[in-house]
Amino acid sequence: MKLGIPRGAVNADTVEEAAAKIAGYGFEAVLHYQTVASDLPDVATCRRIRRAYAAAGLEFAHIGGYTNPISTDENLQRKSIEHLKGLCRLTGELGCNVIATFSGTAVPVSALEWNTDTHSQANYDLFKRNMAEVLVVAEAEGATIAIEPFIVTVMKDVATSEKLFHELNSSSFGLIMDVANYFQPDEIDQPRQNELMTEAFTRLRPWIRSIHSKDLAPQNGERPTPFMPAAGRGQMDYDCFSRLVKESGFAGPLIVEHLTEPDIPEVRAYVKRYF
Repeated sequence: MKLGIPRGAVNADTVEEAAAKIAGYGFEAVLHYQTVASDLPDVATCRRIRRAYAAAGLEFAHIGGYTNPISTDENLQRKSIEHLKGLCRLTGELGCNVIATFSGTAVPVSALEWNTDTHSQANYDLFKRNMAEVLVVAEAEGATIAIEPFIVTVMKDVATSEKLFHELNSSSFGLIMDVANYFQPDEIDQPRQNELMTEAFTRLRPWIRSIHSKDLAPQNGERPTPFMPAAGRGQMDYDCFSRLVKESGFAGPLIVEHLTEPDIPEVRAYVKRYF
């Protein structure tokens, strides 16, 4: 299986320099961020991004178009929706048709800030309405909107994820399988850890469009989530994780997250032991 990392994991002034460094570290794929905070690139920039990764021999795994589609700031909420629609229209120029985003939280800005209102029926319905609007464009452009779940967002658990996939019922709606994001802090110990990983991969297999790799460690802040360091620096059972990834049938690259450039050799060597 090919391994990739986010473009931001390396220090580089240009996309060409970043692509060369990522390939130089032995990776074969990349996640390129184009979030709502950075606005949409023009066509010339899209082509430059595509050519830089192609020249370095990197597979463009997916576009990190992360937004907050249920922001309580109505202007940002609308900007988030239009950002995703705009990225759908640029997928041909970028050379990648999978766009990742979070399902959002009920706060003005951050898509990952905890607020209990996020899990209300009203915000579930809001997310569905906004995503249905985006999916009209995604379907027309041959793009896929892939949601990265997280327990503080609308797509908070395996059951909610499965329900959304059935209800929105679009071939252009998929999943970034970042299984660590489904964990509550009290679920990282065994046997619950492997039970939850197995449940996620088993029930959500049909919708997987990309897979992320990181680790699980005890909670270290106020947000009700585990700490998630780079792979090999926590408690995740990578024997179980790697088996589930292989059994899923997913043929794309594995994106290794939550690492900085000095971490790369150690973390890559750890993940390569399993893939």
